[in-house]
Amino acid sequence: MKTTALALIILLLAVGCVTGVHTTNTVTGDGLWGEIYRLGPTNKILGPVDGAYESFTYEEWFRWIPRSIVPTRTNAWDCDDYALEAMIETRKKFRTTGKSESTPAIGVVVGKIEKTGFLGMQGKGLHAVNIIHVKNHGWMFYEPQTHRTAKVSAVLQEKMFTIHWVLF
Repeated sequence: MKTTALALIILLLAVGCVTGVHTTNTVTGDGLWGEIYRLGPTNKILGPVDGAYESFTYEEWFRWIPRSIVPTRTNAWDCDDYALEAMIETRKKFRTTGKSESTPAIGVVVGKIEKTGFLGMQGKGLHAVNIIHVKNHGWMFYEPQTHRTAKVSAVLQEKMFTIHWVLF
């Protein structure tokens, strides 16, 4: 993994360690962690580290998640960069609404594509995508390069993708 990506992960963990105030419009970090663990058990779940997360409808997410304008460059701007950018930019955009007591429920997942065509991606192997919590749908994978989603439970059941670690 690139040094830049690791530095961003460390920064995100350091910034994210401050707990938020719970509000009635949020889901607790502990509750979200339990859901993720039940879907894809792994000892590599880093977070959710905040105390409260906002979940949006499917349509609302697509207003929040920005589309990257940076062209793909092997080893310079690829899947991990897109996933980190989507998470950070979504959180920055959310902050402009004036909400400071919660965080959008978006994280980064690194795993292995087991079947070609997962979220429109070609080939197999290690890959980074986002994970978002969608009201009335639960956890979904979001591929920032193709702007596609899939329910985490369905993807794991079909053995299309294996989760290696999750970061919030």
